[in-house]
Amino acid sequence: MKKTLSVLLVLLMVIGCFTACGSGESAPAANNNGGERKTKDEIVFAQATDITTLNPIIGTQERAFSITNHMYDTLFVYDSEMQIHNSLCKSYEWVDDTHLHMDLVEGVKFHNGDPLTSEDVVFMFEYRLERGAAYKNYVSSFETDGDYGVNIVFSTPHKSLIYQMTDPCFGIIPKKYFQEHGEEYFAAHPIGSGPYKLKDFVTGDYYSLERFDDYWGEKAKTKYLTMKVVPEASQRTIMLETGEIDAAYQISYIDAGKIKDNEDLQLLTCPSMKIVMFFVNCESATPINNKLVRQAIEYAMDKQAIVDSVLYGYGAPAYAIVPDSAVDYGVDEANLHEYNLDKAKALMKEAGCENGFDMEIWCNEEQANTELCTVVIDQLAKININAHMLVQDANTIDAREDAGDDFGMALHFFSCNSGHSEYTLTNILPTGTMRNDSRFSNAEYDELVVKWLQTTDEAEHDRILKRMYEIQNEFTPVIPMYNEVKVLAASKNLEGLQLSRIGAHEYTYAVVYED
Repeated sequence: MKKTLSVLLVLLMVIGCFTACGSGESAPAANNNGGERKTKDEIVFAQATDITTLNPIIGTQERAFSITNHMYDTLFVYDSEMQIHNSLCKSYEWVDDTHLHMDLVEGVKFHNGDPLTSEDVVFMFEYRLERGAAYKNYVSSFETDGDYGVNIVFSTPHKSLIYQMTDPCFGIIPKKYFQEHGEEYFAAHPIGSGPYKLKDFVTGDYYSLERFDDYWGEKAKTKYLTMKVVPEASQRTIMLETGEIDAAYQISYIDAGKIKDNEDLQLLTCPSMKIVMFFVNCESATPINNKLVRQAIEYAMDKQAIVDSVLYGYGAPAYAIVPDSAVDYGVDEANLHEYNLDKAKALMKEAGCENGFDMEIWCNEEQANTELCTVVIDQLAKININAHMLVQDANTIDAREDAGDDFGMALHFFSCNSGHSEYTLTNILPTGTMRNDSRFSNAEYDELVVKWLQTTDEAEHDRILKRMYEIQNEFTPVIPMYNEVKVLAASKNLEGLQLSRIGAHEYTYAVVYED
């Protein structure tokens, strides 16, 4: 089926759809003298954690999207309602079940003036393959078709790849520039084709972008965009109140009411594709390596109490690793590990661990996360598990996990960025995948994932998915805690910020009016 949208139509649709989650774009407001209100030439926002890299292929975390989303373009995009739209892909056609052809927007330039062509798109896909992209199991080849055509040939049918291409980590990078300078140089001097280009940055402090005036789409309304790294939630709120920043991410939930009551501020909320979860170390030297103990731990967790006490209701308890809004959700809700303390105690006894053991929980410094872990520690004490919290920088936790250091549980999140359950199910549980921080390995699950992605028979597809969830429940390598609601705070003078369910909030159409 041929899908074709004009670039103008796409832009109009994206603008209209994004405003459902945030403050919408408005016409310039008049001042008391009848003239247009002036706007600032810079928007400054703050988030809790530094980003790992400016390379979009490697920087797959939400904290990186806040910047890279503005520097790079993807082939497709989601609006705030998770409806998919064309972006750099002007049109596409499924030639048959295993052959996708895409036509690119022509005349697109990278920030250094080089044209963006099919060579760059194919390079992006192949570069991701080198880093272990999940589609290595079902894509035969990526091929250029002239300067502005791309063919993807699949080994088996796999139409859900379209959803994955919306992810900011599918941002197009310039092949020639990258190969001339190398990966390390590119990370420090990145070039994309997005509405903003890098101005300067200081790792751990700030990242500043400047409007790219040769952008192929609608130009950014504000010249400069700066992100500051401010770990303390209370400090981000204070900076917002004093006017030092225009928006604050990851505000403390306890501050939400205060922000609502402040006539100079606004509280912005949006549904989320993020599940906050514990990755449980299946190879730990502690008894947590026993699946019965892992099951007991989840049964011992009163997740509703955590949502009520820690999140102040800004979220919902999660019993599956994908949000229920995801395409192909398919969770059998009859077999979930809902709170049952007696069941938890019985499982600990069955595992020979009724007297408990010591365990370390890793957590980053965000207030909501430390508060959650504190509650969990109290809950696990009821089944004689003596858990200790080790607070570390998020990047340190990632590095230690990658290095193979021992731990009990680590609090992370995983955002179903593509909007399709495949994104989560193929990234955090199959053996050897990049985000399998639980060190879980199950041959049956690995085989089922491949079959699930390949089958076109709907009944068989559903049967396989059900078995995949059964394996997850049996082995419990990951314990989902809650599906968040994204909560931001902003100056009342900020308009046009378009919120994203995956945290790639968009400032292209945003302005801050001067008082």
